Amino acid sequence: MSDTFSKRYGYGKGTKELIYEKAPQQLRIGLWNLIQDYVSANNLAYYDELYLKLTSFFRLKREDNINYKNEIESWVLNAFDWNKIFDLIEYLYKLVVYYDYDEEKGSWRVFPEYVREIRYNYTIKINDLLSSENIGWRLKKGELEREGSEYLDRETIERVKKCSNIQILKDQIINFLKP
Repeated sequence: MSDTFSKRYGYGKGTKELIYEKAPQQLRIGLWNLIQDYVSANNLAYYDELYLKLTSFFRLKREDNINYKNEIESWVLNAFDWNKIFDLIEYLYKLVVYYDYDEEKGSWRVFPEYVREIRYNYTIKINDLLSSENIGWRLKKGELEREGSEYLDRETIERVKKCSNIQILKDQIINFLKP
């Protein structure tokens, strides 16, 4: 997926520097939308079960008589610190599967043969979201890895080359001007 016009040409609030220690609102909204998509596609448990899993994982006090969907939405959009958003992204990778009704067994179950494909698609969508928000992390095999070292290495090499070229040019000019 190519970047937007605004990102390619540096317009809007997207900066050229990668963001590592923030979870901007647009990222949170994108993640919440993705969670809703995966729940409705039967790739994540229903909100009540997801609520139970998230409260266990994040060690949150469970509340009675609440709207599970609204509670999860509130955590994602407002309550979680930036690092918890990234914990959530990794945790959801482990949770995304394919639930469907098994006619033979007469019940809902996970179909493991589809898990790899679904996790691959989740990874692509998360990485597109992170990239579009200029976040310096990428999901690889279920874990977020810091992006940017390759860019920084290339940038450093280019700067060193420029400095070396300038020094060579200076030396040539000095040699040329010598009597």
